[in-house]
Order: sequence, then C-alpha cells, then structure tokens
Amino acid sequence: PSFSYSVALSKEEYKGYRGYVHPIYTEMYKEPRKNIDFYICGWSKMIDEAVAKLFVDLKYDRKQIHYELYG
Repeated sequence: PSFSYSVALSKEEYKGYRGYVHPIYTEMYKEPRKNIDFYICGWSKMIDEAVAKLFVDLKYDRKQIHYELYG
C-alpha cells in the first residue's frame, strides 16, 4: 500500500511525465528520507547522472539507489 512510482518517457507519446526523469525526483524527493528506494532503468549516461544527483547532490544513501542498464 505504500508503494508508488513515477514514469517519465523521453521519446514515446505519453500523457504522463515527458522528457528526462531527473526533474521528477529532484523536485519530489529533494529532502532525503530513509524510507524510500529508487529503481531506475535506462541508458548508462542517464543512470550515471541519476546516481550522481541522488547520491552526491541529494545525499541519499547508495543502498537506496537501484538501477538496470539498457542500451
């Protein structure tokens, strides 16, 4: 019941978030919380940028960041 997710598609026609995922989590999760995990899937440059923003800029613990590369 406490699970939620956000989807952002950069190229496909979609009525939800369009473009890159970075603005979503930098705004919605800008205050670090211990009860949240991030699951990110995408190409390597996007994953590298997301991990850097979450870990370095937003100060989330590395154990809260999970990702899968494709491309």
